[in-house]
Amino acid sequence: MKLLTFVIITLAIYMPFHLFKEALGNFPKWMYEHKWLPYHMTNGHWMSNNIFIYYPMLLLATFIFVIGEENCTCFGK
Repeated sequence: MKLLTFVIITLAIYMPFHLFKEALGNFPKWMYEHKWLPYHMTNGHWMSNNIFIYYPMLLLATFIFVIGEENCTCFGK
């Protein structure tokens, strides 16, 4: 399997499953109880935070990885 195929499969399949698993286990509450969050987030806030902030950053890093070739070694090549 090519590295690019692996990255795309990870973003398309694993990430949504992982976010769903975190929401099911009430991960934001756990993080708040262990002092990793300054306030308790709802599951909706947690999911929107991941989907609209972190997921696009991962997609951008993947895009840079694909088009960057030798010039973007800090992004994975």
